[in-house]
Amino acid sequence: MQEEVSMIGVWGVGGLGKTTIIMHIHNDLLKESRFDKVIWVTVSKDFNVTKLKDDIASQLDSKENLVREKEEVRRAAILSEMMKKTGKHVLILDDVWDILSLEEVGIPKPSSSNGCKLVLTTRSRQVYKLMGCRDIPVTLLLEEVLLLFLNKVGPNITQRKAIMPTLRLVVNECACFPLTIVVVAGTLKGEDDPHI
Repeated sequence: MQEEVSMIGVWGVGGLGKTTIIMHIHNDLLKESRFDKVIWVTVSKDFNVTKLKDDIASQLDSKENLVREKEEVRRAAILSEMMKKTGKHVLILDDVWDILSLEEVGIPKPSSSNGCKLVLTTRSRQVYKLMGCRDIPVTLLLEEVLLLFLNKVGPNITQRKAIMPTLRLVVNECACFPLTIVVVAGTLKGEDDPHI
């Protein structure tokens, strides 16, 4: 929230929880009145500049202004003006796989002078670095993911203290990925045989 920080890259391997973290931040920002608009767009691997422009415009409730224009450079200029008129805003670009040109899309460069912010989530350290974002790496500690596993697997297994070393091995095998841990724990939920 510091004024001098206008572009943030949240990065880490897939399934680590980047989107979940940003979703919580997004929801908190919606409750506050610090920004005039909070915009969320999922970019994804099959990124397309035209679609990204349309997705951002629809979040601004002004897609019809963009649809009439067919020339991409002109569409970028229209989107840029639309975003400037929005006032102070946060633009969240989730799941960015490749470097994208803010100018080509029509995203005004966020700065302390315009009060706008850009947050992107990515698996690639290179993406956020080359886009000039301040980095926020997402990592999890073994104890945090072990607690997640224990909460999801249920009391049948967790009440058996002798099985804890095995559970730690299972969590390590899941490479501390929350998504994997939830799936594996779900398959063991209700199981009371330590051999399984």
